Amino acid sequence: MPKAGAHILIGWNWIMSTLQSTEAIGTAVKASGTTKRSLFLRWFDALAAGRMRKAEREIREHLRFLPDDLLRRAGYRRREPG
Repeated sequence: MPKAGAHILIGWNWIMSTLQSTEAIGTAVKASGTTKRSLFLRWFDALAAGRMRKAEREIREHLRFLPDDLLRRAGYRRREPG
C-alpha cells in the first residue's frame, strides 16, 4: 500500500522533470528568435517535447514485435546491436 501523499510526490517529480527539460526550451527559443518567453510557454514547449520523446521511446520499444518482412516492405531495416 503506498504511503499517504505519495501521488503528490510523484506528480511533483513529473512537473519538475518537465520544467527542467532545457533541450525543449532551447529549441523553442531558437525557433522563435527571441529570448523572452513566458513561463507558461516554456513549460508547455518542454511538456510537448517530453511527450514526443516518450512516444518515440514507446515506438522504438514496440518495433521489435513487428516481423522483418513487414519492416522491409515499409522501407525500414533493423540495426544490428552493438
